[in-house]
Amino acid sequence: MNASAEVTRAISSRLLTLWDAWRNQDVTAHNAVLAEGYSAVHPDGTVHAGKPSSQEMAAAAITGYSLSGLRVALVGPEAALVTYVAQVEIPAGDHSEHAKLAVGEVLVKQRGEWLCRYYQGTLIK
Repeated sequence: MNASAEVTRAISSRLLTLWDAWRNQDVTAHNAVLAEGYSAVHPDGTVHAGKPSSQEMAAAAITGYSLSGLRVALVGPEAALVTYVAQVEIPAGDHSEHAKLAVGEVLVKQRGEWLCRYYQGTLIK
């Protein structure tokens, strides 16, 4: 079932908070938007259980991003499957490299807030 405009806006706002916090290396703000039991599969294929540390965030730093094609589908009254495309800038010495990711996330509503429970980013060639 497609999500209402209100739910889509709320989830979109949470995603921007997550991506801004990652870009700014703000582990506290980032992890505040993650549900307990969070896990992720990164674009390099590595599996990460639990909320990331500041060291893990620094190891996968980004300097910029843009998100497009957001689709939100409710899979229950308090769960949503979210897909979108992320274009990211990655620092590489004195320049930046660009990567395009197909992203899938599961968000759950807990204590009245949408929190990310699962993330998977896949490189688009």
